[in-house]
Amino acid sequence: MNKVSAIRKPKITPPKFEWTYIYILMVFLGMLTADVITTSVRDLMLPTKAPQVTNSQTFRPPEVPMRTEYNIITQRNIFNSDGVIPEPLKGEDKTPEDLPAELSKLPLSLIGTIVHVDPIKSIASIELKGRNKIDHFAIDDEIEGMAKITKVERRKVFFRNLSNNRNEYIEIKEESKVTFGTKTVTTTGGPIQQNGNEFTVDGTFVQKKLQDLPELLQTASGQFSFTNGRIDGYRILDVEPDSLFTQFGIRPGDLIKSVNGQALDSPAKAMELFNDLKNSGQIKMSINRGGRDEEMTYNISR
Repeated sequence: MNKVSAIRKPKITPPKFEWTYIYILMVFLGMLTADVITTSVRDLMLPTKAPQVTNSQTFRPPEVPMRTEYNIITQRNIFNSDGVIPEPLKGEDKTPEDLPAELSKLPLSLIGTIVHVDPIKSIASIELKGRNKIDHFAIDDEIEGMAKITKVERRKVFFRNLSNNRNEYIEIKEESKVTFGTKTVTTTGGPIQQNGNEFTVDGTFVQKKLQDLPELLQTASGQFSFTNGRIDGYRILDVEPDSLFTQFGIRPGDLIKSVNGQALDSPAKAMELFNDLKNSGQIKMSINRGGRDEEMTYNISR
């Protein structure tokens, strides 16, 4: 009997995690209920009127001053506490030294110039008219108390007139040029005969050429050569093909070291060479050509 009852009434065991499932189900139902209630009363919670504005602000454009309000600036000098507008400054009168150089009326005639790479060492040969005198001048030299040399250029010399302090100049005019012709140097005949480094020159021909010394000096260009800061000769840079220098056998690149045994170590001695041509019967010139020393001899017939 007892065995039969035990069979008919079996023992019921709750499943595992049963309470966990029940708790989750309750939370879900609660959230669903809250969402339904919120949806139902949401319209009742919205305001029906716009809120009142207590501190309203009105935009005002900036005030623009009238043009007449600026008149006070134009009527007074804002840079002067006294309000006094001074007289406009007048340009200062230029001194004679500041004026451009003008052609001089002094009794001076430019014979020739030797322009050096260092302007201080340039030299000008100037004739004092009426005195039959030719002197050589460098920068800062005074000419008989009349003028002071300030600049030496090719065919032009600038100086300060000591009587009025004005800048003036003298120049060799282009119209003074002459044409020497295109005679070629031959070993026989003609005013110049050449035999190696020895030349026989007609004195009359030389005198004629020296009459236009300014033009003669412009047919060749050169500069003084320096060794250890001292002049050791005059370097010929360029020679015109038909010039007297070319006929005397002088070539570009030649270094003239001495004339008649005197070292060519100053611009003044370079000028003396032309004076010697007028009076001397023979001139010996020592040159360096291509690194080799040579001697040129000129026999001048009178």
